[in-house]
Amino acid sequence: MDQLPRLNKMMKYLDDISWETEMWVAESPTHIIYFNGERFLGPCEEGDQAEEMEVS
Repeated sequence: MDQLPRLNKMMKYLDDISWETEMWVAESPTHIIYFNGERFLGPCEEGDQAEEMEVS
């Protein structure tokens, strides 16, 4: 698992983060971001839509 202090730092390096990496961001300590969510959540059902996250 990799860690960063802030979400905007993660966004800066997003293109360099490897698939199947787990990220923890200190400003959101109760959340872990999985790059390959299908592995943990399974495929979306028809009609489900992911919400886009906006980072400032």
